[in-house]
Amino acid sequence: MPELTPAHLHVPVLPPTVFGDGHEWMENLRFGWKPVPAWGLGMWNLGEWPLVIVVHLNDKQYGVYAVATYTEGDITCQVFTDRAERDAATDEIAAEHWRLTGKGPFDLPPEGKPLLSHHRGLFTWDRYYAQKDQLPELKEGGQ
Repeated sequence: MPELTPAHLHVPVLPPTVFGDGHEWMENLRFGWKPVPAWGLGMWNLGEWPLVIVVHLNDKQYGVYAVATYTEGDITCQVFTDRAERDAATDEIAAEHWRLTGKGPFDLPPEGKPLLSHHRGLFTWDRYYAQKDQLPELKEGGQ
């Protein structure tokens, strides 16, 4: 079991999973928890709402960054004192989801290989417009 740190003391409680589905669970998020619908420069789905939902917490006051995953009512949570570490953990969650569902980047490296830079990080429109030329083009025939 991972060791608890002082950062864990500042992580707000996530809603219980007694609600009807993931949409209702998201509606009950509070205290800074926010759903993360898309990941990577290509705006690939992060999760599959309402069955799989990824949420982030950014608490700069206490230096706490967390990622939680709701998967059909089961919740996992990882806590970090560094946003980059939390985002790296989210990269891994995204890659695992994309490999499992086949609904991610067409150039996703196989398991055990590092993600490419355009697969990593939070999707934002500002990032997309600044870096869209770094997205590889899908070749004819899906290759």
